[in-house]
Amino acid sequence: MRERVYHDRRPLAVALRVVAIIILAAVLFCVFAFFWFRQYIVVENGELRLDLPWEQTEEIQQGEAEGT
Repeated sequence: MRERVYHDRRPLAVALRVVAIIILAAVLFCVFAFFWFRQYIVVENGELRLDLPWEQTEEIQQGEAEGT
């Protein structure tokens, strides 16, 4: 009969490594998104807002077309 040999795989270390990779990926995504949308971040009256071109209303677009 074969004896079972215990291979120490350290499940806690593997789980922590997976969690660390997921956190690192999330942080990198947030940094990338910040630099990607940096040109659309607007500060008005001390408040931050994201002014995306495809979310502008028709009034704003017409005003820009008229030059006002």
